[in-house]
Amino acid sequence: MPRHGRTAPADLLLAILIGQPRVTWELRLRQERRRAVALATMGVDYPYTYEGAPFPRSAFAASGVSA
Repeated sequence: MPRHGRTAPADLLLAILIGQPRVTWELRLRQERRRAVALATMGVDYPYTYEGAPFPRSAFAASGVSA
């Protein structure tokens, strides 16, 4: 329910997460990419092969990019 006659950003995000699985997946991928960029700027290799990663090692082997 909106507070003070307007919808809070957290309420909008909650509506997206509950009602739209595809948008939820896209938000997760965006967060993963931001994390990878942040780690890369620090010179840290991104752990693409961790359990539950949205980008498995096979996705990079198929495209010719080393993981």
